[in-house]
Amino acid sequence: MTRPERRRQKKKYEKAFAAFCKITKQYFPEFIQWLQELKDPRKFWTYEVEVMLMTVIMKNICNITSMQKMTDEFLKEECVENLCRILHVEPHDFLPHYVTINKFLSRLNIKELECLRKNMIRALIRRRKFEDAKFLGKYWLVIFDATGLFHFPQRHCPHCLKKVINKGTKEEKEIYYHHVLETKLVLGNGLVISMGTEFIENEDENVSKNDCETKAFKRLSERLKKEYPRLEICVLADSLYASEPVFERCLKKNKWHILLRYKEGRGCCTNIVLQSYF
Repeated sequence: MTRPERRRQKKKYEKAFAAFCKITKQYFPEFIQWLQELKDPRKFWTYEVEVMLMTVIMKNICNITSMQKMTDEFLKEECVENLCRILHVEPHDFLPHYVTINKFLSRLNIKELECLRKNMIRALIRRRKFEDAKFLGKYWLVIFDATGLFHFPQRHCPHCLKKVINKGTKEEKEIYYHHVLETKLVLGNGLVISMGTEFIENEDENVSKNDCETKAFKRLSERLKKEYPRLEICVLADSLYASEPVFERCLKKNKWHILLRYKEGRGCCTNIVLQSYF
């Protein structure tokens, strides 16, 4: 990399770091405290839990593409000094190596990160920063949608989903895959933030029927209702969700509203189901 390129890269990191500090100060003034309150799975440590997590956060803020590159870029003394300063911790000679961070993340309870996410969302809602994003001035739009993560020609783990493609032909074969259901809060102007994550996976490899998106929706919507019991929600989803169990969950149990994307061929079924609720 040439010196002009390095200079441009440095300025880009500086702008990203400054923007992050400005946003956290305005929207999440308790952010550092939330990091410090997370339960550390380690008995002995060199780096505080907030240092471990903030290093990874800054990697993503600065759009650094790999953990190895993160370690190389954050070797600079000014990076170490700045990060320790905003975290209010004793100065360190170095930031944690990516191997150390990976080991830490593999042991950290995922519920700790979910708690951090919940604190951030509640702060945004409580401070009324995005009131204009409400549908009809009252309801928060929440998107539910599943996406594929990985697929394999052989079983990857006991929780893999399985399906047969090209059935009845010479090219018939089994594939194994993993999907996840995400729910996101719409804040307007193209901005959405994750509210919850539910993996679509089988309990073991001997199940007779795959886990599916609608089953995952039931689990995730139950959890969302517990975490935000008084939040006025309008669910956004595609026509896959035009089913009686989904309407039962949304309209009767959770007292949510729902907007579905119309798909040709499902309209009659949807209307019949809806008639029983209105």
